[in-house]
Amino acid sequence: MPFPRFYIRTALWERLPYAERIMYVLRTASAKDRELTVCGISAAAALGYTSTYYQQRYIHTVARKQSEAGRHGQYIAHYIPNAESIMSNGVRTTNPMRTMFDCARSLDFSTGMTICTMGLRLTGSTVHSLQSYCADMKKKRGLPRARYVAQNVDPACTNGGEAIAYAAGLELGFAKPECQRKFINPIDGNPIFVDFTWTLEDGSLVVGELDGREKYENPAMTGGSDAVAVTLREKERESGITLRGIPVVRFQMSHVRNRLQLEQRLLAAGVPQPNKGMPTPFTGFVCNEY
Repeated sequence: MPFPRFYIRTALWERLPYAERIMYVLRTASAKDRELTVCGISAAAALGYTSTYYQQRYIHTVARKQSEAGRHGQYIAHYIPNAESIMSNGVRTTNPMRTMFDCARSLDFSTGMTICTMGLRLTGSTVHSLQSYCADMKKKRGLPRARYVAQNVDPACTNGGEAIAYAAGLELGFAKPECQRKFINPIDGNPIFVDFTWTLEDGSLVVGELDGREKYENPAMTGGSDAVAVTLREKERESGITLRGIPVVRFQMSHVRNRLQLEQRLLAAGVPQPNKGMPTPFTGFVCNEY
């Protein structure tokens, strides 16, 4: 029973990746109530913008009447009058732009940034379109947070991990990097795309690379190569950057989660930190959505 009164065979459940576990729950809820429309982080999962399982403790739904809004057991209803909806993966959800807007204003900064990053990438929408959508909204709770996310999101981040690391750097006050900048390898002339690039005051560059286990283990990312071949390929890429006289700082998701370790690495690499300690619309905000 992964959700109250929702049942599935244990052996099947344990074989499912987290993204499919979330979808089983959402599809079951939709089958129980054909009028159900999910919103917020539930809609983001149905649309494929996030698959973080622990954040899906509740099912977030649209309430058409203000009197119906609030928490009802494991359901949280949000008053969204005249909400436009679409079908996605067998679940009725708020439309993509509304989903990104609601996540940006109600979730913590890194999660909102990740969902908006992946949402823009998957829909092909522009940052300007999200900024315009947020600018047109009036008198909504969390509106300054939504506009701040729209101002800073960068769909050039290729996955959720990069988006989280990008957001963490901004929260620590570091300068905004350029994501997925292209360099030419002086050895063979092939292009190299790097995760993050910072430009220093003197015009010199610093490259940041996020390392994750998936890069070395996920067949979709390894191209069928084993971990040793992927590691050697990464070293070859780094050689192409360092031969151009550009230092490379590498960090892992464990460093991103432990902000002090990420800060130490970026400072040691000389990355500028002009916004350290400056308040943002997220300062003091506590997310209660999951």
